[in-house]
Amino acid sequence: MTGAEVRRWLDEELANYPDRTPGQELRTYLVRRTAPLVATDRTSLVEALSAWLQLREEPRTMLAMRIAAEHRLVELHGAVAELLEDVRAGEAFLPYYERWILEALEQL
Repeated sequence: MTGAEVRRWLDEELANYPDRTPGQELRTYLVRRTAPLVATDRTSLVEALSAWLQLREEPRTMLAMRIAAEHRLVELHGAVAELLEDVRAGEAFLPYYERWILEALEQL
């Protein structure tokens, strides 16, 4: 798969997931669904998650950050660090997101 194909697939997974489900369950589901890609299409997964990280929108950006952290996709460390800078500068999300971003950076 290409990065664009992985991104489309992730968008479909997100769109088809029940709205009433808690965010933690969605995150767990997507981490599990993306696990095979870490071994088979890591570069494409990194490309897709990088695009989601750049969106600076919920839930995609935060899901991309958590998926990257759970799978130890160190290639995305810089993108997550930039997200932290934007949060601290007041350019993206509210300040309380900093805690989760710092936790993700520790895993990367």
